[in-house]
Amino acid sequence: MTAEAVADGCELLSSSSVDVVTAINSYVDASSRGDEAEVQTKAQAAVDSLNRAADSVAGSLSTPLFPAVADAFGAWVDAAR
Repeated sequence: MTAEAVADGCELLSSSSVDVVTAINSYVDASSRGDEAEVQTKAQAAVDSLNRAADSVAGSLSTPLFPAVADAFGAWVDAAR
């Protein structure tokens, strides 16, 4: 395990989470406006963003990580999906 592997995994989680939060905020905004068509579109975009983030983080699990760190990333991936 290297510090670089941990940093890479954390960076993936952090950068992909920004996209997820942005997509979820767009969904919440559409919901607050009561725009049902937009709610459906934004909901799917949020789900897609969350799945892409989970895929990115899951891909980082092949790097040499301490088991506890790999387990934590794996749990986040499982929860995201």
